[in-house]
Amino acid sequence: MTEGKYPIISVRGLVKNYPIQRTDASLLARAFGRAFNWTGRLDEWKKLNVGLPILKGVDLDVYQDETLAIVGPSGAGKSTLLHLMGALDAPTAGTILYRGQDVGRGGRSTDEYRNRRVGLVFQFYHLFPDLNALENVLVPAMVASSVLGWYGGARSRYEKRALELLARVRLESRLRHRPAQLSGGEQQRVAIARALLLEPELLLCDEPTGNLDRKTGEEVLELLWELKAKSGQTYVIVTHDRKLAERADRCVEMEDGHLRDAKASAESAPG
Repeated sequence: MTEGKYPIISVRGLVKNYPIQRTDASLLARAFGRAFNWTGRLDEWKKLNVGLPILKGVDLDVYQDETLAIVGPSGAGKSTLLHLMGALDAPTAGTILYRGQDVGRGGRSTDEYRNRRVGLVFQFYHLFPDLNALENVLVPAMVASSVLGWYGGARSRYEKRALELLARVRLESRLRHRPAQLSGGEQQRVAIARALLLEPELLLCDEPTGNLDRKTGEEVLELLWELKAKSGQTYVIVTHDRKLAERADRCVEMEDGHLRDAKASAESAPG
């Protein structure tokens, strides 16, 4: 299905190491390293900043209008890869290209990409507890708008779209409810509406059903597929749910910081 197509997002040689504090460094070095990220001694500095490798040279292309599932065991690096693709973090090495433009290193292009081109749906929703459902959906528009623009007409325009999205996720009767007054499935539907508010081309979902019971999870999945059929976004979904992965157009498997084609892995497995 991808032959002849140009990828909407490409990952090349992606490496991510997280600094760890080694307990065999001296107490003084650890204290200064924690406070100032520097010890003054090169040997102690190395002990404090030996990186924990999470991604080890990942290459991946994602194409327009496809649904890509990423599966693999916990700790393999799936969520880290998704967060890097969403520009929530910067890679240690490698590039993340959105339509040929590097968005992994910060700057205005990254801000534009993160705010308008990509939407994110998290396992634990990440809704603001003091905002109601409608206000939570409007947050990305508030971030994207200037103060003058927000009160000069943008608010009413985005509020109309937010109301339409909440109706599409069947929450039109829950607009004024705060997260604590909503079920897990309802909170996830609010999060999906929020992710779609600015009409992103790419939707990144990190275990979107992982915190839901089976029935509610199935309802959320059906909603995602329904929305995709109407809007045509590209989906990248990190999941442990094999049924979800089987519904995707393509599935890749992550293991120990590397990606491989899940179909090829299954065909080469013994038995």
